[in-house]
Amino acid sequence: MRRSNPKLASMRTLSICSIIVAFTVPCSIAQAQKTYLKNGLMQGQGASVPDGWRLHFFSNLEAIGESGMIAGPEEGTNAVELIWRDGAARFALQAEMSAQPAQGNYILSGQVKTTGPGKAAFLVECFDDKGRLLRYAETAPASSDTWRELTLLFTVPRLTAKTNVYCLNTGCGSAAFAAVGIKEALGGGEDVFPLSVVAIPAEGNAPLFGGRSKFHSFIDSPCPMGFHFWGEKDRVKNGALLLEMSEELRLTAAVNASPLSEPAVDFSCEEIERDGVKALRYTIPILEVTKILLARPRWEQGRIYVVIEPKDPSTAVSKSFVLSWRLLNDGKLSPRREMEMVFLPALPDTPNPKRFGYMSWKANDLVFESPELMARMAKHYEAAAMHAWAIAGALTTTCPQDPLRRKANEFFRARGWKMYKTEPCHLSMDWSAFVKEMPDAKYAISAKGEQKYHKFICPTWFNHDAAFREQLQTYYRQKYLTSGVVAGDSVVLDYEPWDLHNWCFCDECREHFSKAFRLPSIPSAKEIAEKYREQWSDFKFRQSDDHVRLAGDVARAAVPGVRIGIYDYVVHQNPKAVEYFRHTVALDARRIDPLVDFHMLSFYRYNGKNGCDLLDFNVKQLTKPVWMISNISRNDIIDGDWTVRINSSRPRRSA
Repeated sequence: MRRSNPKLASMRTLSICSIIVAFTVPCSIAQAQKTYLKNGLMQGQGASVPDGWRLHFFSNLEAIGESGMIAGPEEGTNAVELIWRDGAARFALQAEMSAQPAQGNYILSGQVKTTGPGKAAFLVECFDDKGRLLRYAETAPASSDTWRELTLLFTVPRLTAKTNVYCLNTGCGSAAFAAVGIKEALGGGEDVFPLSVVAIPAEGNAPLFGGRSKFHSFIDSPCPMGFHFWGEKDRVKNGALLLEMSEELRLTAAVNASPLSEPAVDFSCEEIERDGVKALRYTIPILEVTKILLARPRWEQGRIYVVIEPKDPSTAVSKSFVLSWRLLNDGKLSPRREMEMVFLPALPDTPNPKRFGYMSWKANDLVFESPELMARMAKHYEAAAMHAWAIAGALTTTCPQDPLRRKANEFFRARGWKMYKTEPCHLSMDWSAFVKEMPDAKYAISAKGEQKYHKFICPTWFNHDAAFREQLQTYYRQKYLTSGVVAGDSVVLDYEPWDLHNWCFCDECREHFSKAFRLPSIPSAKEIAEKYREQWSDFKFRQSDDHVRLAGDVARAAVPGVRIGIYDYVVHQNPKAVEYFRHTVALDARRIDPLVDFHMLSFYRYNGKNGCDLLDFNVKQLTKPVWMISNISRNDIIDGDWTVRINSSRPRRSA
């Protein structure tokens, strides 16, 4: 597995907080132990994870891994090994804190060792008392077949109420950690630039081009380029993106992907001299992006899309240009970064497979003010038979729809694109706001008795309460009416019950569970975990079946004639993967096959022969069509260096 570009890796980490990564000879265990961690020495015997630590899998990454205790770097000491098995190469060991570090600068250090393509890293997150991420820091991935020290310099900002510390394995092998500790750093911290950006997909393409960021477009059908922002919102003042390019090029358009209330972006242009050659500098204000800026990059949150074209297409075919960019904040400039941009000749007409359906999961980077520009951009989607459009959100007080997005709905429908509406998981209160007005609403309870667990609704009440069904029906009908969903369109359920096994343990759910499996009594949450783990998993799958059935029925009733699809998961052949997913995500494509009209299986971590074998296996297991997703709108510079993984990577449009 190739490593990601070191320059890009350092950019990703240094942009948020100061980071120092150092390899030295092994230090003594006494020096490494710190009081901020409950069990930095990982003391304890016989467990896969020692007291004071827990295995952590990050949301939406679908990683499969395990841990085990091994001998540490010195005689009589312990270490924990994180062993990757399948899926995303990113999971962690999270430390339990014995004390919260006060505002200031700190050094997280520990001994690390890797095996095979395993990669070790440290991650620190700082949150305020409302759970808002204030700052995070992460080392670049490190590999070493002998014990070495890894260090991370991080800053705990003002208002921090909670700090999370992780030991990461970000490779397809194993990574071991020992003698992890935190100590105060001497001297002042670095004045870190508070704003960060990544060019999408150019920087994510870097591993494919020897570490150089590269972007391709077409002479007749331009590919949009995205810039994804994150940082410390309170420190951003008069922020802007500066693009510098040859006089032969021009910035045709720029638009905010989010927020949608102010889609248009005004920009200015000035002539400059770059390396002794005349060039153009475009200044793009990021005021709208700043309003929703997050401390860490998040999918489709805080993006600006731009279109760059040659002024004279006849002279630019297959020609290489250097495009550079930097950030401006409060009069200060970030370091300049650059990419290579190449304009390819028009794509020749090529017959497409007649029995292979595929589409993009949204195409928000095609929405611009000019219909003429959008038509030229849409050409290469249509030529590839990938012409599907996710209908923009409904026009309601809680979900405003900007005029530009509404025009896009009409534009793509007129061109004959396959129209579909994505439907989120309404078990979350965030997507079922009307529940707050229902006096008899029931909310999820965790095994520990936490009320309104992660703002979830009780699935038993969701699936079987007649009043809730009526409210959901009204909500769907209003949303589909205002967003223009009609018969023949599709509704794709984006239902991803990854955490469902951990809730709901209310009286009604446990009573339903007891009756379903004819248990002698209604078990407690503790008894379910100790005695009925397999039955509880089966019960969760039944709840998911009921959820998909309800959502599909309600959508069909709201707009008769719509087709129901679902974003669901690959049916695995690997026994360990089967066992892992059985107790992790309560959704089985085979069980819900009779309830939907088509599947959009989550194949974005499986490619090569393994991916083709899995695709063949899944198609044979299912009776309904399987649609492949060819564009996830993410890139590796944010999510890790997975582009070149043979057996587990996200396919993407590498424009």
